[in-house]
Amino acid sequence: MTHAPLLITELERIRRERGWTVHALARHLGVSPKLFYNLRRGHRPLSVATLSAIAKAFGADYRIREALMHYLALECPTERRVFRGGASTAELPQSISYHNRWRIVSWVGKFPHGEGAPRGLYLVAQKPETLSAVMRFLVAAVEREGRHAIVLAANARPSASHATEAIAAPVLIAERIEYVSDAVTAILTRRAEAQRPIVATSCVDRDSAGDSPLLRVLRSTTEVIRLDGVQRARPAHLPFTAA
Repeated sequence: MTHAPLLITELERIRRERGWTVHALARHLGVSPKLFYNLRRGHRPLSVATLSAIAKAFGADYRIREALMHYLALECPTERRVFRGGASTAELPQSISYHNRWRIVSWVGKFPHGEGAPRGLYLVAQKPETLSAVMRFLVAAVEREGRHAIVLAANARPSASHATEAIAAPVLIAERIEYVSDAVTAILTRRAEAQRPIVATSCVDRDSAGDSPLLRVLRSTTEVIRLDGVQRARPAHLPFTAA
């Protein structure tokens, strides 16, 4: 490891909040100050005993719980080999919680191992720039895993050849699904029937966007990841119907 795990960063936050020295934090965890300094520098992996001590001492803090999950899934040396392309949660906006960054990267990590992606993703955020940043991450991460991702504006009216390509692509990202056109609705429906993964981005929460055949498809084929404090109320000016 060449950098401190996010879990250590969270422990440092707690140490500062409580006015503790490094020696005091190390003593609280039952480890030597020298070991903790090595962990801060990323020179040593976290042992099972140290992880257990962290969970016991600070597991009530939800950020510590998320960072523990993040470490076990992505930063633990044996697990890092899962992501052969080196996809890192550090490439995602820091405003997104550790847990949701872990969910996104874990989803990408399924592809090279033949697990497929049994469900797609419905990414929702208040800020379009957050959606764009995650979309760019997904395209790069999927392609590092040896797969091809197509981005399609949801209000597009693609040609027949482009529609065929979008239906067959390993991953399709439909950008701003609240503006979906009839043509893209047909593409997404065909992909769902073929059990190919769909990623939809939106500023409208899926479960507050009314009802339509497409929404029923998305509810059955995608899991929601709320990237920020998105409001669940459906904006009146963003009807979720085919344009």
